[in-house]
Amino acid sequence: MPATQRQIDANRRNAAGPHKMSEAGKAAVRLNALTHGLTAQPQLILPGEDSEAYNQLRDTLLADYAPASGQEKMLVLQIAENFWRLLRARNMETGALSTTLIEQRRQLGVRSDPARDPELSGQLALAYTKHDKVFSRLGRYETTIERSYYPRRSRTQ
Repeated sequence: MPATQRQIDANRRNAAGPHKMSEAGKAAVRLNALTHGLTAQPQLILPGEDSEAYNQLRDTLLADYAPASGQEKMLVLQIAENFWRLLRARNMETGALSTTLIEQRRQLGVRSDPARDPELSGQLALAYTKHDKVFSRLGRYETTIERSYYPRRSRTQ
């Protein structure tokens, strides 16, 4: 179906260059990218996380790699985002272990400092055994993130 003259004229006006949009027009379209979320800005930083630490990590990587093109910048940003996720996974592991150790010690009535406890390795093993699915998922999560850094090697290498 061919375009109408009215559509052709509108296309020409739109292609003529930048035009000013009213505040009402901006308000009407500002959430368009959120209809499905795929083109929205990523929400990488969770509530309670240090957004300034992420920004510093990102800026340091951008300065170190000095990307010369948009594609190179995209890759550096992916490195920063994946490293942030890897740190999160490791913090989750630490938190899960700490919480489990505290709970185990509370149940046993133990009041000594866990850092000086000679039985700490046994308690950690028990924590891993008790919550093996959680730690298994975290391990897979970390492995997936780490694979984003390293290309697959062929079996002939």
